Amino acid sequence: MKTIRNMLVAVSVSLSCGSEAAILLNAGTTYTQNFDSMGTSQTLPEDWQITFNDLFTYPLNNPYLDSSSSLDFQVSSGTPTTPGTYNFGSAGGLDRAVGSIPYSTFSTENSLSSLLLAHFRINDPAITSLRISYDVETYVIGESPILTVLGLYSSSQVPTDWRYLASSLGAGSATGHYFTAPPSKTVNKVLTSANFTTGDLYLIFQFNGEGANGLALDNVSVTAIPEPGSILLLMSGIMLACRRNRPHRSFLVGVSPGF
Repeated sequence: MKTIRNMLVAVSVSLSCGSEAAILLNAGTTYTQNFDSMGTSQTLPEDWQITFNDLFTYPLNNPYLDSSSSLDFQVSSGTPTTPGTYNFGSAGGLDRAVGSIPYSTFSTENSLSSLLLAHFRINDPAITSLRISYDVETYVIGESPILTVLGLYSSSQVPTDWRYLASSLGAGSATGHYFTAPPSKTVNKVLTSANFTTGDLYLIFQFNGEGANGLALDNVSVTAIPEPGSILLLMSGIMLACRRNRPHRSFLVGVSPGF
């Protein structure tokens, strides 16, 4: 059984070689991204992309066509209102989050969206579900805090393949600027094997806002949960390895000390 599983994983890996880079997911592992490693950089982590002024009304268009790995601004103080994509930071701290400010003043005609995109690749056929979690944070609230993050997912970049993941209203409901302790809400979602296959998985986080409303994503985690049989197999392998590595003790019967 173990040999067959390893062969399937090897085939999956070999098929992915030479294709677009992606975040690899294997059974029993968790991918996390809190964007803190960016510091004040405007370059997104590898395999993350972003677009601005792009309302993604699936399944009409492909969001990867105009995406970028660079943000427009980084900020951790003041009262920013310039529209664009942002690396938001806590004042005097290391905590970062990625999002956008849609428009400098409130107007329903100027309601814009930005799309934060991540590309994963599921290598292990033993994965039966994916546990997805992320925080929605409000760093700047403008005239009308109408903020929503819409989560979508797809196993390809085909426009008609995008499906609903989850939706969350932005945190906070009063005018103000938050950089020391930004209000946040946590979203949790589980995808079963009926919702994905071995291979590519794309996640989209669509920020919908009006006015100078800063909304960001933070603390993303994707856990690949294996089938129960795989867990038992993994534990058995670990126990066997521990027994093999246990030091052996030998005793000489009838030999007195000193010899």
